[in-house]
Amino acid sequence: MNEALPSLLSFRGLIGLGLILGCVGAALLVPLLPRLRQRSVAAVAIGFLAFQAFHLLEHLIQLVMWFLHPSAPPHMTPWALDGVDGIAAWFALLPGEATAMAGGMEGLHLVGNVLFLVGIIALGRVTPTPLPGVKAAFALQGIHVAEHVLLTATLWLFGTPMGLSTLFGVAYNYSWAGTMRVWFHFLINLGATIPAATAAMVWWKQTRRDSIPPAPEPVIDLRDRKLVSAATG
Repeated sequence: MNEALPSLLSFRGLIGLGLILGCVGAALLVPLLPRLRQRSVAAVAIGFLAFQAFHLLEHLIQLVMWFLHPSAPPHMTPWALDGVDGIAAWFALLPGEATAMAGGMEGLHLVGNVLFLVGIIALGRVTPTPLPGVKAAFALQGIHVAEHVLLTATLWLFGTPMGLSTLFGVAYNYSWAGTMRVWFHFLINLGATIPAATAAMVWWKQTRRDSIPPAPEPVIDLRDRKLVSAATG
């Protein structure tokens, strides 16, 4: 533990700790959402959906880099690598078969997708009736989170991430394993983000409409049918 302290207390280590605590806190927040005020629930939804926008951008950049260098390992941006290194420092404290770096990569993806799932759940509670697209987003992102739980757990237990995106480990026997993961996670992220963004747009339009005061109703003298005045409300 003493040998690991420098990396745990480094800038990246603190980033990793923040991501881990944020993920745990978000998961614990879910049962409390019905008791929170609408503004607080809306803040959770907006914050975590904004986080997903950057997450999707990361996968889009990764896909572009795959087109440019299809045989190279999946690309990660510098800010993503900071998160990986930070989580890897804490992952190294755990027993198991996974290397710290592999654990950091799987851990970062698990954290990001849990935050997005909580954002979708919050989005489903900002209005009395469910917004269109929330159920589809929740279903797809629920599958996505389950996939990352499986990948992380099997990496920890067996040293190899086994899930749909790796054909339960079989894909690692072939050169296209990285390609499959890049496309699988980009598409499932995109598939969950589109209905969530649709729901967010509907909610935003409803909020704008409700905030606009109604137009004054004209007051008409029925005797000669002339406009007398306009009520200001």
